[in-house]
Amino acid sequence: MPRMRDLKPSQLNGLVKAYDELKNEERLSLPQAHQCPVQIAIDDAVCQHLHFDKDLCLQARHLLSQEPMITGKRYQFHPPPQGALL
Repeated sequence: MPRMRDLKPSQLNGLVKAYDELKNEERLSLPQAHQCPVQIAIDDAVCQHLHFDKDLCLQARHLLSQEPMITGKRYQFHPPPQGALL
């Protein structure tokens, strides 16, 4: 994550707008992050305004949702969403 003071005003404004639009929406739990519309919208805003790779963000969200510390279960492999790079 880049330092906030290094962001261009347009990047910061884009993230602020996304935050304002999503701040009252309920997010699903972390094990469901791979299918949470709010988390997906947050990731989309980060990718758009900070120029992160969307497929990499999708992969990270998918893998995070399977982490044993998040799920409380042993590792289980679930195929990544279509379009995700592994």
